[in-house]
Amino acid sequence: MTSESDCAVPGTAPATRTHSWGRRTVRRGLAATAVALALASVLAACGTKSSSSGGTVTLHVQTLTGPQAQDMQVMAQAYEASHPKVKIQIDALADVASKMPNVAVLNGSNPPDVGFVQYDGGAYAAELTNNKLTPLTDIWQSNNLAKHYGPSVTKQYTVNGSQYAVLWDTVYIAPMYYNVDAFAKAGITVTNHRMTLPQFYDAVSKLKANGYQGLGVGGNTSYHLGHLVDMLLQTAASPAQYDNLLTNWQSSVPDTVKYTDPAFVNTLQTMKDFQSNGVFQSGMLSQDYTQAEALFAAGKLGMFMGGTWTPSELNGSLKVPFKYDFILPPTLNPAQTAKFEGVATDAFVLPLKSKHPTEAKDFLKFVGSAQGQTAVAKGGLLPIFADLPASDLTTIGPVVSSILQDVKANGSAGLWDSLIPNTIGQPFGVPKYQALLSGQTSVQQVASEFQTELDKLRAG
Repeated sequence: MTSESDCAVPGTAPATRTHSWGRRTVRRGLAATAVALALASVLAACGTKSSSSGGTVTLHVQTLTGPQAQDMQVMAQAYEASHPKVKIQIDALADVASKMPNVAVLNGSNPPDVGFVQYDGGAYAAELTNNKLTPLTDIWQSNNLAKHYGPSVTKQYTVNGSQYAVLWDTVYIAPMYYNVDAFAKAGITVTNHRMTLPQFYDAVSKLKANGYQGLGVGGNTSYHLGHLVDMLLQTAASPAQYDNLLTNWQSSVPDTVKYTDPAFVNTLQTMKDFQSNGVFQSGMLSQDYTQAEALFAAGKLGMFMGGTWTPSELNGSLKVPFKYDFILPPTLNPAQTAKFEGVATDAFVLPLKSKHPTEAKDFLKFVGSAQGQTAVAKGGLLPIFADLPASDLTTIGPVVSSILQDVKANGSAGLWDSLIPNTIGQPFGVPKYQALLSGQTSVQQVASEFQTELDKLRAG
């Protein structure tokens, strides 16, 4: 029977960073090296011993805890139904553990048969650099994945003509899910899932007047404030400026926009104004994504910022008792239409030391098939295949279906802090935003630090 081994290790983080989260300061020094090694040892021993008995092969497959692990159950059951001699053991990782700490696990003596990586999490790049992954180009060719994934994703995952990952789902950020009853009680109207900045502030004021807090954000989570900056920056900058910020870390691309220019400065100032004006829930900087989401599900918050995976949580384990819908973060330039930002970041890889590479590769071929992608949709997530028939997407639910319709009508943008190098991307930025919102630094200082790192990248 398919089962899940939860290898989440709470409270851990990459050893190379210092985070300031509200009143908690987590410092990583020499002692953290031992912590990181211990973490790697724990994870390497946690559910990664491949086994076979009586002709049955057990494949250990990593994924994230939460909706991804639930979705993998559906995928595993579909695969096992047609492969009775293979059993899938799900090794679920916490988000932080799936990033750089996972490198030691993937390279250890007992790695998973199928590893999980996030494109922007550092582990994938490290594994490529160290030549620790088995090429999966044959699966891309046999399954025609370049056609199904599209040119931009294909380019993203092609290294020297080869591919080393099979993708799982598509993620769109960052809808602000709102309590429909709370909005009705407060007299808030929504047009086309969007609000201007004054309308947004007015909505927060009305929610508070009716006993609700405003917007739930996990300030203590490694990505959540980054998603807010992504969305605000998209309309603070012009489309041309935003496109340049996605690529100007390359010395071959003209540097037409600086992080000290108004677009990025206004983005940071707006987020700081949110904090000053009580937009966020109380204690935001000390709460993570799941804590903020739980407050929303309990009816304490009028809004919660999430992604296309969030409805599977709200409708699943949280069982929200109210109807919800979504708006996009407020538009900073009323002349522009806010768009969802999409990223193909969740992927599976084949470690060189996989105990069952043949069976693991066959499973990855299934993941990258129409049948496998239909299983992703059946589990409640949004498949990476953009060309599945509508009949295969009925299980994603009305809210995510509405998000897809919005993307088709208005297009989407790239997820800025996940598509640029980590040295100026999400791992660099989020601790800066946390420091900014806790009063430890200024908007101008953060903007200057981003520009300094950009200049270093451009100089090589």
